[in-house]
Amino acid sequence: MLFLAALIILYRTVIAFNYEPAVAARTAFYIAAFPVSYFSSLAQTESLFLLLTVGCFYAAKRQRWWLAGVCGALASATRFAGVFLIVPIGVMYWQNYRSMPGKSKAKFVSLLLVPAGLLAFMLYLKSITGNAFAFADIQVAWGHNGGAFWRPLFTYLSNPTEISVQCDFRLLNFSAASAALVCSSILLRKREWAFAIYTLISILVPLSYQANLQSIARYVMVIFPVFIVLALFGRSPRVDQVIRVVFIALLSLMSAMLAVRVTLALS
Repeated sequence: MLFLAALIILYRTVIAFNYEPAVAARTAFYIAAFPVSYFSSLAQTESLFLLLTVGCFYAAKRQRWWLAGVCGALASATRFAGVFLIVPIGVMYWQNYRSMPGKSKAKFVSLLLVPAGLLAFMLYLKSITGNAFAFADIQVAWGHNGGAFWRPLFTYLSNPTEISVQCDFRLLNFSAASAALVCSSILLRKREWAFAIYTLISILVPLSYQANLQSIARYVMVIFPVFIVLALFGRSPRVDQVIRVVFIALLSLMSAMLAVRVTLALS
């Protein structure tokens, strides 16, 4: 239900940003058919996080800043990446009030709600573990450590014929990361500043603390501006058909592998 709600709000959000309904419909379909979208039906945070981030953008676009702040707070409590919403929402706030400086102060405090969700979660961790940064420290157990964002990309390029290693579907993850980087540059050229900044931060951060590309496709799945750009390219019937065939074929394959318990998540 959360994923369905996220797709509905996503459709409305794309239209609110002045794209035509056909683009909005393709955006929602591409996310639903994305090869790792089966995570939306698992006990994971993807559906909730997507709903909250899309809701944050939608509320901000409609200038309902307090609602945007609440959605951002819940998103940052759901995932650490949610705290980055304060940057694109702040950009949208500035775009709305830059010509009206006297009115900009009234609701600015609503943006400060975004990191409040993460702070609340950190206080909870402190109370049960004694370590407010447990969510970050545990990353070491997954082999995550800081480094340049291009490191996992170059690691893949050093051996591109190795499609998959254990649970790391390297080719899919590399393609998803590359698509996110390209889409962010396209959004920058279109001067869609809020979407571009959100996309860029959302892909650079996970690339910067991982030695490999494992699960990058899961991160890209909830970076919805990527799918807006794909939907724009999908105006071409041939491109649309290619995207649909590739996405549905991979989603079917990976869902089947999940069903027979080859792995919980070949991501």
